[in-house]
Parts: sequence; structure tokens; C-alpha cells
Amino acid sequence: MRKRYIDYLRVTSMLAVVMIHICTTAMTDFGDGIGTYKGVLFVSVTNLLHFAVPVFFMISGALLLDPKKEMTLGKLLKKYLMKYAGVILIFCWAFALIEIVFDKHDIQLIYFPQSFLNMIQGKTWAHMWYMYTLFGVMLVLPILRWTVKLAEGKDIIYLIVVFGIFLSVLPFLNKIVDLNIGIQFPIISVYLFHMLLGYWIDTGVIHWSSKTSGIIIACCCVSLVAASYFDVMWNAESDFIGDYSSPIMIIYAASLFMLLKNAKYKAAEKKTGSRVQISWGGVIDLLSKCSFGVYIIHMFWINLAYKLFKINPFVPNVFIMMIAVWLIVVLLSVISTIIMRKIPVIKRIV
Repeated sequence: MRKRYIDYLRVTSMLAVVMIHICTTAMTDFGDGIGTYKGVLFVSVTNLLHFAVPVFFMISGALLLDPKKEMTLGKLLKKYLMKYAGVILIFCWAFALIEIVFDKHDIQLIYFPQSFLNMIQGKTWAHMWYMYTLFGVMLVLPILRWTVKLAEGKDIIYLIVVFGIFLSVLPFLNKIVDLNIGIQFPIISVYLFHMLLGYWIDTGVIHWSSKTSGIIIACCCVSLVAASYFDVMWNAESDFIGDYSSPIMIIYAASLFMLLKNAKYKAAEKKTGSRVQISWGGVIDLLSKCSFGVYIIHMFWINLAYKLFKINPFVPNVFIMMIAVWLIVVLLSVISTIIMRKIPVIKRIV
């Protein structure tokens, strides 16, 4: 059965990722001398939208860790690992090549092997770290599936506590008080924890009300904006609060995940058959299907706007420019994804 709330989560996270990169790239390319007000605004927006990547991994956990879902090693290899390897080979290589061309202001044959080596080393556009990480996470997917199949009751509580302490709390404390713990956790990716949380929230093992989710989200938003203010105004280096492994970010993302999951059933019980509802649902369906392609290609349009056309989102009006660039990049990325899905080789991986 289709999980409708997953579409809304996927679209929300995709739109958030585009805005994050509009802000972070603008700070890199045009951030000198912009003033503290605009700096606080851009950093705050970035931190508030950092739930996107944890939610993406939670979605993967909700969809892929269900023991009832067939997932042979052959299917894992063909449907996921080969797909992500293809994305890395085609797009990460292309982006690495484009970056060299942007830097050198010309194109030569030597740039092709150089960009290929950069792609192998992960030296491509920054947003593509997600593809390298996703490929690695998929390699241990069978271990996670065995874990959720066998774990129940106190086992799940134990896993949440151990993962939470070693992958979130201790790294968080280390950044605050420089506290290095000698005991190391052998599974070192917090994204595995995100996937498990997504599965446990989806199946109801972890549950809290929408009201509780709203309160948690509000508290987290206040903390993230405060951290952004101190980071920019006082150079307090509190940006780690917005890290994907931060306890605040994990709770924030999980609460957003829970909020949309709880809202799914209410929306389904009302407005059935409404023309407006069908139209809105069609937009969500389209954006959800295009979300992976949008993630891959959106930085092409952002870099084109900033580096080639020199569009500065800080002037003349930062609010209007931020929204305008965001809407245009999303639109161009969706159109690009639709076009790419008509190209024989590429349509299999986007």
C-alpha cells in the first residue's frame, strides 16, 4: 500500500535541500561584507532546513527495512547499488569536470582524466556527498534488515540508547567541551541510526502525538535560530547544533517525520474526490517522483546562476531574491528531471 505521507516528506525535504544550497552557496560566493543581519538570516534558514537529509534517510529506512519487503542481494545490487554507482559515475564526474572548467575558464582533454580522478576521490560538487554516503549505507542494508527483523521490545530500546549515545550525544559533547571518549562504536554512521528511526516511527514502535511533535519542533527551531545568531554575531562556533548527528537535529527531524505521518490519515479521511485536492495531489506526486533527480541536478542551476550569470541573492531585496531563485531553480530542476527521464541511459538512474 502506498504511504502517502512519504510523498509529502520527500517533497518537503527536496524543497528544503534546494533552499539550503541556495543559501550556503550564496554565503560562499557573495558572503563577504553582507552584514550581520543577512548573515544571521541565511545561517538560520540553513539550520532550520537541515532536517532534510536525516528525513531522507528516515524515508529510506521506512521503505527498505520492512522485513515483509523482498530484498535479495541480487535486487540490492541491481536496483540500488548499480543505480547509485551510475549516478556517481555520470553526474559526479560531470560536475567535477564542470568545476574545473569554471575554475580554468577553458576546456582541455586533460581535464577529463583529472575530473575522473576527482570523482573517484569524492572531489565533486559538495551536495553529491549524499550519493557516496547513500551507496555506503546500501552496502550495510542487509545488516540493518536483519537487525529490525530480530529486534523487539527491550532490544529496540537498547539499540536506540546505544546508537543515540555513540553517534549523537558523545560527538555533540566532544564538540562542546572537547571530550574524547576512548570507547568507539564500530558502526560509525549516524545515517544508519536515521534509517532505523524512520522504520520504527513508520511501524509505530516509536510514537508520540502531533501536539508533542509541534512543541518539540518549536523548541528546536528556537534553539537553531539562537545558535545561528551566536554563530554569526559572536563567532561562537555553535553551528554543530545544526549537524546531522546533533541530538537537537535528530529529535527535530524525527518530530517532523512523526508530524507528517500522523497527519496522513486525517487528510485521507477528508476532502476525498475534491477537485482542488486532486490537483494538489498531482503536484505532490510529480514533485515526489522528480525529487531524486531534482536533488542531483539543482546545483547545476544554482552554480550557473551564481558563477556564470553573477546573480547575487543578497541584493536588491534578500527576501524576494531568495524566494525567486528558489522557485526558478526548483522549476528548472523539475523540467530537467523530466527531460532526463526521456534519455535511455539516464532515465534508469534518476
